[in-house]
Amino acid sequence: MCNFNKHNEDTKALMHLLIQKCAEAVGGANFLLGLHEAIKEKKPNALISSACKVDSKELNIRWNKIVFKDKFDVLEEAVR
Repeated sequence: MCNFNKHNEDTKALMHLLIQKCAEAVGGANFLLGLHEAIKEKKPNALISSACKVDSKELNIRWNKIVFKDKFDVLEEAVR
């Protein structure tokens, strides 16, 4: 995705704070890591899945709309 080490210290601190807040929102770092693994295991990518959900051992996330493959490809290319 992106090389964390290439960012300046301010950006690294901001990313660290964001990850901490995300972890707190889902119940802790282990819950966030479990959710991350569940998202990575989902094939096709979780965002373009017609089920519109990701289930991990501790968390279930659902959303209303499917992200279509062409839009997902644009997002993925923008991140790279």
